[in-house]
Amino acid sequence: MTSGNHYNDDDGSIAYRSGKWTAEEEEYAEKLIQLFFSGCEDIGACEGQSLRAFLAMKLRCARMRISKKFTMDGLGKRFKKCTDPIVYESNRMEVMKLPSLELNFRLKDDVYNLTD
Repeated sequence: MTSGNHYNDDDGSIAYRSGKWTAEEEEYAEKLIQLFFSGCEDIGACEGQSLRAFLAMKLRCARMRISKKFTMDGLGKRFKKCTDPIVYESNRMEVMKLPSLELNFRLKDDVYNLTD
């Protein structure tokens, strides 16, 4: 089942994003990628989780949508927690930006779907 920029799982319980990427979604995804590659454990990635699976989870979309958008090497890279205290402290500052980036993305997504 589809609705605007979303589709539901077969059982209709989970709405996933599909279609065109918004600028806000791209900005949020880029920050998540940066923190994933730096090994920031505060973003909710699990040890050994691939970047593609992590982004699909955070953006609520199919993994194939991630693969189509990002052609970079490293989509299959597995998460490994960083143990360097200097990098960890730098990551903490960047993590503080995530809630506002996510909010901008979610709000834009809701507005977009109301106008479809």
